[in-house]
Formats: sequence, structure tokens, C-alpha cells
Amino acid sequence: RAILGNRPRPWWCIHPGSSQAQKQWPADRYIELASRILEKGPGTLLVTGAHHEKSICDEICRGIGKSDRVVNLGARLRLDELAALFKRVQLLISGDTGPYHVAMALGTPTVTLFAPWDIGSSSAINGPYFDKERHSVIETSRMGDSISTIAVDRVFEAAIPFLSA
Repeated sequence: RAILGNRPRPWWCIHPGSSQAQKQWPADRYIELASRILEKGPGTLLVTGAHHEKSICDEICRGIGKSDRVVNLGARLRLDELAALFKRVQLLISGDTGPYHVAMALGTPTVTLFAPWDIGSSSAINGPYFDKERHSVIETSRMGDSISTIAVDRVFEAAIPFLSA
């Protein structure tokens, strides 16, 4: 609450970083997606990331502009604070990361990008296994394709049901 204060709701969150490069969607895609989300109506976009993900959070926030509607939380939250934030947001958009699994466990709606390089890295193995109406998976067309082949349009369409107040 102290961080977000009176920021306009709804609150949406993107978590762009990843510990594995093949799971990280490019910053320019997140910038385009964020701009489209913000055009959809009032609300605040939160950008989260761990200490090693701060540079991509910074790049995305600079690219979006609109600093009155975007909050850069890169490298600012402990895991328990991130979980508390996820309880209050209407949507998390991210790759297949630890924070995605935290959000799912908390019941936060998610749109998650998968770029499986083998069956063990696919959404068929990694879920979601429950509440599929709350958890949307966007996966590359073929195993081994780069995550950058996922189009912004596909992610935005999956996010639309969760954008309204």
C-alpha cells in the first residue's frame, strides 16, 4: 500500500525478466503490449523484477513513458511483498517464471508465455492445471521456436478479459 498509494485502479502487472534467456520475451514486445493495455482505459501498470532483472524493467518503463500510470518496482520487492502485490492486481503477464507460479497459487489471473525447447519445458508439463479460465497460456507454434515469435496481438487478446475494472 505504501508503494502504490492512491494509484488509479485497476492494477495490472508485467514481470518481464527470467533467469533463463529463452524464457524472456523481448523488451520492445512488452513496451508495445503495455502501451496497448494503457490505451484500453484507466489503471496503473506495475513492472516487477528481481535485482538481476532491473535493467529490463528500467528499459520497459522508459520505453512506455506515461510515468503517471506506470510504476517501476524492479529490484524493489522481497518475495513476500511481491506475493502481497499479486493478491491485489487484476492480471500478471510474464514468462514461465517463479513469480508466475506464485501468482497462480494466489489465484491471480495470469497470461503466461511459453517457448518450450523440449517436452519438459512445455505448458503441458508446467501447467496451469487448474482454473484455466483464470490462467491463459500463450505458447510458441512449435517446440524450439524462440519466445520472440509470440506476437503482441496474441498476448493482448488473452489479456483483454482481465483489463476492466
